[in-house]
Amino acid sequence: MKHVFTNREKILLVILAVLLIAVGYWKLILTPINDSIDALRQQTASEQDALIQDSARAARLTQMKAELETLLSDPNAKPLPDFDNSEKLLVELNTILSGTDYTLNFANPTPLETGSAILARPISLTFEVSTYSAARAVLDALHDSQYVNLISDLNMDLKGSTVRTTLSLTYFELQK
Repeated sequence: MKHVFTNREKILLVILAVLLIAVGYWKLILTPINDSIDALRQQTASEQDALIQDSARAARLTQMKAELETLLSDPNAKPLPDFDNSEKLLVELNTILSGTDYTLNFANPTPLETGSAILARPISLTFEVSTYSAARAVLDALHDSQYVNLISDLNMDLKGSTVRTTLSLTYFELQK
């Protein structure tokens, strides 16, 4: 027995068929394509961020190379010694501080930045001399050292007939 569909049933079946095709297209084709497009957009954004970071690194590297060339072209530039230069530093410090009563406290060398090839060797130094000019002469000798250093946290006190000077002295070395 064959059932003959009425016009209303035919219209409803056509609407159902169109609805099924639309839902199937949306679920099976359009949604995966949109998800892929979103994933690719996110990947593109992260790649662009990485490209910007790499460009900034490359610019910084070029700038650092130019600065290094400028520094190396200076005939008065002091080269950084290799790691564990402490023995030579002690000889130099003993020579500079020979006319004083001094105390040295060494801290462990640490990299300037994470991954840096340059190490900082901090030293806390206290010395006493009889005059301000003698203290100034010691400071000048430390400043004019053959090894690259940084003098910081300088404090000079007059105690009776002596000048007591405390400072932080940081020497720089190349890590092997």
